[in-house]
Amino acid sequence: MFLGKKLFLLLLFLLSFLGGIVFYPIKIFLISKNTENGYLIQVIDKKNIITQSITTDNTVTIDTINYLRILADGGVLQIIHPIEKKEIYTPKFLDFITHKIDIQLSCWCADETYPEEQDLSLVYLHFVDLKEQYIKNVDVVSRRKAIEGRSRALYSLVAVASSSVNESRKLHKSQVSQMKKEMGKIIGDLYVDQSLSY
Repeated sequence: MFLGKKLFLLLLFLLSFLGGIVFYPIKIFLISKNTENGYLIQVIDKKNIITQSITTDNTVTIDTINYLRILADGGVLQIIHPIEKKEIYTPKFLDFITHKIDIQLSCWCADETYPEEQDLSLVYLHFVDLKEQYIKNVDVVSRRKAIEGRSRALYSLVAVASSSVNESRKLHKSQVSQMKKEMGKIIGDLYVDQSLSY
């Protein structure tokens, strides 16, 4: 009888523990020294299909059942922001225990006093993400807030994007000119409602 009571208490504890894990939401903290607003978080499944898009500030809450589904499906979280490098986060089982995820973001830092040259091909891919994902999924008010006072950082990024770094050396001069022209246009599009154009 004593053993049965202990087993009952153990089962009760396990159920309470599992219930806490399942029903307590998971908080994601996006850590950046540059901005606190206008992040686009997308869920991408194992077939590389975007299944969810969320616009958020630097803290977002995801219910555990949804997060478990992302983990079980082999999905990842993609974070896009105009002045940050794209970050891909792979969900882990440990996240269900801690219920807290810190994702450190890296800036392009093109507006520093002595910025480093950046690979034009990589910078261009960043702007393609802004055109094809960010502008399409983030409303214009959130976009403007995200880059408020940061336009210099964006134009500086275009300026330091170099065709003499890594794979960009293979680019023709006309390609370089066209890519930079397109990036400048995308910066302008961040400030206006382009929903009918994309």
